[in-house]
Amino acid sequence: MTIAAAGGPDWASIMTAFGTVAAAVGIAAWSHRQSGKRIDGERRREQFIEAYAVQVVQGERPADGQPDGKPSVVVLVAIVGSGNR
Repeated sequence: MTIAAAGGPDWASIMTAFGTVAAAVGIAAWSHRQSGKRIDGERRREQFIEAYAVQVVQGERPADGQPDGKPSVVVLVAIVGSGNR
């Protein structure tokens, strides 16, 4: 009487499966890291563009109670606005 041994995957098949899984995980991790870098770069560029769109204008006006013509005391003012008009 012949008894057949239980068949299972051989070592080559097991190692191929491990390699395939490891490659898939590695590619997914690399892709995730690259997309994160791209998103961070785009965010920095957008913030830079928005920062340059802001204009700050310095001026002065007479302090309360001072004559408009030649005041002895002035108040510094700054107007902050968007450069996109």
